[in-house]
Amino acid sequence: MIIRLILLAVLTYFLASVNSSMLISRNVFQNDVGHALSYSRMFELHNRRGVIYLVVVEFFKAMLVILIGGLCLRGPGFASVGKLTAVLIALLAQAYPFFNGFRPYRNVVWPALLLLMYDWRICLICVVVFAVVVTVTRLISLGACAAAVVFPILVVLFGGWWLKIVLALLCALVILYIYRSGIMRLIAKKEPSRRENDPPAETADTESAE
Repeated sequence: MIIRLILLAVLTYFLASVNSSMLISRNVFQNDVGHALSYSRMFELHNRRGVIYLVVVEFFKAMLVILIGGLCLRGPGFASVGKLTAVLIALLAQAYPFFNGFRPYRNVVWPALLLLMYDWRICLICVVVFAVVVTVTRLISLGACAAAVVFPILVVLFGGWWLKIVLALLCALVILYIYRSGIMRLIAKKEPSRRENDPPAETADTESAE
């Protein structure tokens, strides 16, 4: 079991840390950007084609993450625990990605894809919560945090046992940590508008599509 957990952690972390936008830019568009790109920057540089490639790569990457989690922890009730463990490690990789100098990727697509692979029902509800909050407040960070808070509640409602609930709570805490700066700005009433994912020039390279 310990070896499987170590294998799950290592494979999931490094897979989730892969900089998909940079790989696509280099290998598909022959554009060596040298850093992670947000979805908006991918659209600016490579139009819709770049964004579509990025979503497809991220989709299959999330699928592999969940598959690894399910395979590493097999047994009655443990496959779903393995998948949720993989989600947690993949979110930690978003907070501290090895291939981006441990600078966080701030976007909501990657967690959404992970949730889609884990449980489409929970994903759908979280996306609705996110969309409603962002529509009303125009604050992406608040929408992400609202969806994160709802996530462990949904795990409870869908019959998760205590270990899954703990993992879901940890996942929510990671999302809250990633968006902590946005929440602090919100508290200070300095929260920017919906385009907060467009960072200042000096930090633009740290905002990626991962």
